[in-house]
Amino acid sequence: MSQFNANQTEDPESHKFKASVKEFDDLNDQLKILKEQVKLINTRKKQLESVIIIFMERNKVKKVVTKKADITHTERTRKAPVTKKELPNVFVQFFTQYVQDVFMKKTPLEKSTEIQDFIKSKGKTVTSQSLTCKKKASKK
Repeated sequence: MSQFNANQTEDPESHKFKASVKEFDDLNDQLKILKEQVKLINTRKKQLESVIIIFMERNKVKKVVTKKADITHTERTRKAPVTKKELPNVFVQFFTQYVQDVFMKKTPLEKSTEIQDFIKSKGKTVTSQSLTCKKKASKK
């Protein structure tokens, strides 16, 4: 692949090309700056979210109504999957708890279902909290 020397020719197509490259480069620089700003804003938003959630929990508040939006505190509980690192210990637990003779007499489908259920049961329960912000329709 060859490189383009911007001073080679001055026909209209090459002029348009050079202008496009310059604009592309400028936009790339602008995006880099904006991404950094968005990162800072998101960091600050997370800090504020933490403060707001703590206050809402202590005061048993589920929803805050402002002029612009409704801010709702939500809490979700889910089972986290077993990690690769934890999996060998889970298998050891499974095979030490189950009677080998009974397990070996089961069909392959029954065995796989039983192992899957056991692995799922060993997942840790994780609770996550967040704020949702629902904007109100602007009145005209």
